[in-house]
Amino acid sequence: MSITRREFIGGGVAAFTFTFAAPAFLNDLARAQGAHVRNLVILYLSGGNDALSMLVPYNDPFYYSRRPTLAVPAGSVLQIGTDSSNVALGLHPRLTGIRQIFDQGRLAFIQRTGYQNQSRSHFQGTDIWSTANPSNSSGLGWLGRYLDSLPSPVDPLVGWNTSSSLPRVLQANHVGVPAIPNPSSYAFSSPNTGAEATAERNAAIRINSHVPIDRPQLAFVYGSSQAALATLDRVATVASYAGTTTYPASGFGQALKAVAGAMSRGIGTKVFFVTTGGFDTHAGQNVNGANGSYFNLMATLNDGLLAFYNDLK
Repeated sequence: MSITRREFIGGGVAAFTFTFAAPAFLNDLARAQGAHVRNLVILYLSGGNDALSMLVPYNDPFYYSRRPTLAVPAGSVLQIGTDSSNVALGLHPRLTGIRQIFDQGRLAFIQRTGYQNQSRSHFQGTDIWSTANPSNSSGLGWLGRYLDSLPSPVDPLVGWNTSSSLPRVLQANHVGVPAIPNPSSYAFSSPNTGAEATAERNAAIRINSHVPIDRPQLAFVYGSSQAALATLDRVATVASYAGTTTYPASGFGQALKAVAGAMSRGIGTKVFFVTTGGFDTHAGQNVNGANGSYFNLMATLNDGLLAFYNDLK
């Protein structure tokens, strides 16, 4: 029996009193088409990246006249050629690793993307980008709609969200994506160890295997718990992944390491969502200073992506 999110919220409170399943397991998890060799990794720069400080039209006098204090000096950009309009372009000077990938022909930049009548609101703008629907940004996320379109059964690990909360872009009607910021901590929680912990986990599996046909909310909880329990061993294999290169100790770097590990272990995930924040810099941007907010953001982005690229390669 199918049940919508609205129906679950409306009658699901009572269901929680009849199960001891951990809240972390109560995701509307996806069941998959099976593993594929291709993966989609979505990287979200939270807060709004300043594209003209990342990819600089360094020969354009208008760029410098409009940015008398924020412009990246022409002498410090990392030149990468020209666009289709013959405008010379250069990367922010901290993006040396990104330029390496570009020079190898493995990276492309798409400029001047947007939608008509753009909103200057962070909140509405985020909703529009997340739903890919400027005329109705209250709907499901565009990635969520894709996951909903997958034929059943869908694997519980079809998607992997490396942030701690569900982003709008992954909101779906039928498929949920687990939040796994750290694969090492994605485990069955028990105060005991050894045989007792194993017995508790086996008991949880048996209890959640009962799906009452006359109580859809409880069936939803048990079904979601079954799916979560079924993913534990696969995620555990990712926790032991060492990689072929050294990843930065930043949260962003470690999230990318987990993504690479999931790919390497072939656990069945098709879509990954990774985010790194702080791009809403306001007056503290300072694109050129070694301790400036934007300079450090570019350092985090560059070093994490370069390690990820080299590891995958």
